[in-house]
Amino acid sequence: MAADPQTPQDFFEGSPRGFAIFGAVADAIDSIGQEVAHPSSKVWMHHIEMWETGQVEEEVISWLREAYESVA
Repeated sequence: MAADPQTPQDFFEGSPRGFAIFGAVADAIDSIGQEVAHPSSKVWMHHIEMWETGQVEEEVISWLREAYESVA
């Protein structure tokens, strides 16, 4: 049986900076007005490391927007 999924608060417990970055990314996604879509097995996914909330800037938001538009 699979474990219950963690909440963001649980996942980032002990890392207030990580939780703040999560919040900044979530806000950026909300500003696009889309739901999160799970990629198919044929979709490549890229990861970027962020260390400060200020790194969630217009270029990152444009990447998120482009990703959402590509699955529509």
